[in-house]
Amino acid sequence: MRLRMPTWLLLSFVTFSLTSFLSLIGSIEPLELFFYDRAVRKLRPKFSTNSIVLVALNEQDIKKYGWPLSDATLAELLSKLDRQKPVAIGLDIYRNVPVAPGTEHLNRFFREKNRVIGIEKVISSGLESGIPPNNILKLKRQIASSDIPVDPDGVIRRGLLYPYAQDDPAMPSLSLALAFMYLDTKGIKSKFNDDGSLQLGQKTFFPLNQTDGGYASIDAGSYQTLIDYSGSPGSFTTVSLSQVLEDELPQNTGNGKIVIVGATAPSLNDLQRTPYAAIMSGMEIQANLTNQIVQSALGERISLATLPDYLEFCYLFALVLVFSYLLHIAPKIHYNVILFLLFFLFVLSVSSGAFYWSYWLPLANSLLSLGFISISSAFIKQLEQIKAQNLELKNLTDTLHLKVQLQAESLMESEKMASLGRLVAAISHEIKNPLTFVFSLSHALQNETLTDEGKNYLNSLIENAQRIDRTINDILAFSYPGQIQLISINLGQLLDETINLAWTSFTNEFKDGQVTISTDLSDLYLVTNPNYLQIAFLNIILNGMQASYLKGESPEIQVGCTYLADTREILIKIRDNGAGIDISDLDRIFEPFFTTKALGRGTGLGLWISYQIVTQLGGKILVDSCPLEYTEFKIIFPKSK
Repeated sequence: MRLRMPTWLLLSFVTFSLTSFLSLIGSIEPLELFFYDRAVRKLRPKFSTNSIVLVALNEQDIKKYGWPLSDATLAELLSKLDRQKPVAIGLDIYRNVPVAPGTEHLNRFFREKNRVIGIEKVISSGLESGIPPNNILKLKRQIASSDIPVDPDGVIRRGLLYPYAQDDPAMPSLSLALAFMYLDTKGIKSKFNDDGSLQLGQKTFFPLNQTDGGYASIDAGSYQTLIDYSGSPGSFTTVSLSQVLEDELPQNTGNGKIVIVGATAPSLNDLQRTPYAAIMSGMEIQANLTNQIVQSALGERISLATLPDYLEFCYLFALVLVFSYLLHIAPKIHYNVILFLLFFLFVLSVSSGAFYWSYWLPLANSLLSLGFISISSAFIKQLEQIKAQNLELKNLTDTLHLKVQLQAESLMESEKMASLGRLVAAISHEIKNPLTFVFSLSHALQNETLTDEGKNYLNSLIENAQRIDRTINDILAFSYPGQIQLISINLGQLLDETINLAWTSFTNEFKDGQVTISTDLSDLYLVTNPNYLQIAFLNIILNGMQASYLKGESPEIQVGCTYLADTREILIKIRDNGAGIDISDLDRIFEPFFTTKALGRGTGLGLWISYQIVTQLGGKILVDSCPLEYTEFKIIFPKSK
């Protein structure tokens, strides 16, 4: 048996597949990053920045000390910072060539001091090539990478832990190198786990993958992580280079802290876009990542992370599955809007809550899925309504049957068979007159010269007109119950005559039909109307023969009648070997115009007429059926006195 997938389930699979595909090829990534930036501003908490001090080279400093800074100026700056006793000094300024005067002074400082971390540009991109480090710091392994990955829209959301430089694969980024020095004072050492993750105290850093969170098209090479910003631009304590050189720096400003020296002057072009509306200097971005690493390792914050891809897909699939099913069972189309708004708020709340608790759960793909399902579900419901209306208007004959059926049911409740007789007489008068004209005109057209297509149309017209005529005649067969005359008859003899009539009718219609009829008839006498009762028996027997034949088997009909002494009733049984009747149809088989036969095979009036005849004659009909095996009708009459 062929199984058909429910529409709502199919819609769920299509939506999930489509949204997942769009996410994987990067079509939804810009929208995901749009939501990400606003979540960073509105939902992420602000973190303490007390452990880091920034020394900024601004435009006023450039006017006063020039650019590039001389080695003497830089040596003086570093010496004064060193006297503050910081844990580490990050020099976010390239120093790969001497700038006289003071070169020897600066080199001596680099050789003697171990707190300074210089930078090197490792990754070449576009027109920018790598920038070598200071040789003295390189030999002392006090060099780190200054590279920062940039998203396709030019925003900095990711940072490097290791750039995997060819000449020094173990070289860390500037942020990580400074964090290492600070954590070393806390007794925290780094180690790599077997799965390639970096363990630092209470935090395990996993490399960022290309499809993590809302990403799909980034270059996830090297060892990257999301930057969990501590706050908006200006969150860190910042002093100018002039303040340090002119001894205006308060005592112990950098004591036990990380000091980062870098440029904030716009003319030096080291300002970057971040998820915040304002731009941020490269030095401050490094400080954010350093602060994130330190606080995560100390257990002072839970850094922003992503869920595994399979969990994101499970969440999305469960969402579309539940939403699609609820739309399917919603009784009206306008409920789609209500459900969409409720699920929109739910998804927004879940994603916002997850982001606040440090998990980036993609939002755009969920909202697009809800919108697609809402529109598609409304369209499907509308289409189903249109199909239902088209079925009701299929053709004139079916419409006529439906109207007669509704009228017949209404009249049977109020006036029973008498009112039905008046209705049928009126309908037959109104229909048979134009129908006679149709027959006359059709017979006249048969004598005309017509094309093959015209002959086909004429034959179809005659067949449908004959079908309407048969329907009216079937209804007229039992329209006036008040005219029934009762006489005493031999029931066994009547059944025997009916069987012969049924056999002749069946074999005339189905030339290859081989019928087996077994009887168990008694000489029972019943006061009834033999003509009407024979019609009832004939309809039931012929139905059984046709059901068996259409099932693909030779009809085997069993007919019997007996007297039930305990209830003083006469029982007539008619059993066939047909396809049986579905349980769902048992309550409807005696309704007018109800039929399971193919179009044109029957009007659905035979059993209804039989039921009306038996009940009008004082009897009752019971039916027992086993699908694919048999159907048995039991007709019971009270014994005449």
